[in-house]
Amino acid sequence: MTMLTARCHCGATRIRLAHAPTSLTACNCSFCFKRGALWAYYPVGDVVVLDDAHTVGYSRDPALHTHYHCGVCGCGTHGALRCTWTEDGPDFSAPRIAVNARLLDDVALVEALPVDALDGRNDW
Repeated sequence: MTMLTARCHCGATRIRLAHAPTSLTACNCSFCFKRGALWAYYPVGDVVVLDDAHTVGYSRDPALHTHYHCGVCGCGTHGALRCTWTEDGPDFSAPRIAVNARLLDDVALVEALPVDALDGRNDW
């Protein structure tokens, strides 16, 4: 198992991933679209935020998710999702962490992964 580290631009926020993602998600909701992130979703136990002294959280709906960014350089780093979305709605028994894959140093890995489009503007 190869661990990866995601880093914001200035390095003040680092996130350790248990393994490489197998796919990425581009969400077009009003927040993610403006942020420009490509999300890699992980079970909570597969992600460790190593340095987060400068990490700032934001949420329009704290019951569902919190988005985080580095308070020094402003890079969107990750999100804590309190559920997994299914066709039947939210499943709160399966929380996840979304990590901005654009923070991985291995650009070739990120560019080689399939990207799923999530219509967050219209599907919720």
